[in-house]
Amino acid sequence: MAFPNERKLSIKLVLEEPLLCSIDHKKRTMLQLLHGCLTKRINFKTILGIFLFASGVTFLILKVWIWETIAAAILILKPNSVAAGPWLQSPEPVPTDIYIFNWTNPEEFLNHSTKPKFEEVGPYKYMLTTEKTNRNASDTFEGVFNMANGVNGNFDILNWNYQNTTPYYDGSCARVHGSGGELFSRKLTKTTIGIFAADLCRFVPFDFEDEVYVNGILGYRYMAKKTFLDNG
Repeated sequence: MAFPNERKLSIKLVLEEPLLCSIDHKKRTMLQLLHGCLTKRINFKTILGIFLFASGVTFLILKVWIWETIAAAILILKPNSVAAGPWLQSPEPVPTDIYIFNWTNPEEFLNHSTKPKFEEVGPYKYMLTTEKTNRNASDTFEGVFNMANGVNGNFDILNWNYQNTTPYYDGSCARVHGSGGELFSRKLTKTTIGIFAADLCRFVPFDFEDEVYVNGILGYRYMAKKTFLDNG
């Protein structure tokens, strides 16, 4: 009876071997699939990381050029442009104080008996708004201005009343130049800027004072110094 029992055991072992092989094969297949998925995922993350890194480096290198390109397309004076509206009509009125000096002794002065005496009167307060009526030659109550339209970031006044100099000063003080006060060059430096003031018929400089933040945006502050009306 021992022989038949041993034969059954032998048959049982033979039947189990293919099953074990099949299980091992499935495990290897699953591991291969898992390895492939992980490899693809790692490769995707690597490619994405390289792309983002390269994009960041490119942006840091070209950010000034990108900004200049966007600004050049927006900040230019032409019909229906973004900058044309506030330039044609000031969006906010400017508080203005006017002081008048009353000459109180003209008769005595004309008789050469005393020095002239002046009495300060004011201030007379009003809100100043400006409106331009001609895009090609900006016509305001201060006269006619011809200016650059913002190409290459230039908004300088070129002529005032069709002249590039004024008859009221000599030399460089008579030259018409500087901003009109509404728009300035995009490439400001920490030195000096200026406006052409029609009320004074001349260029008025403002010197760099310090850096300031307005609503989180970095800007430069310029101040008029004691010598800003020097004519020499």
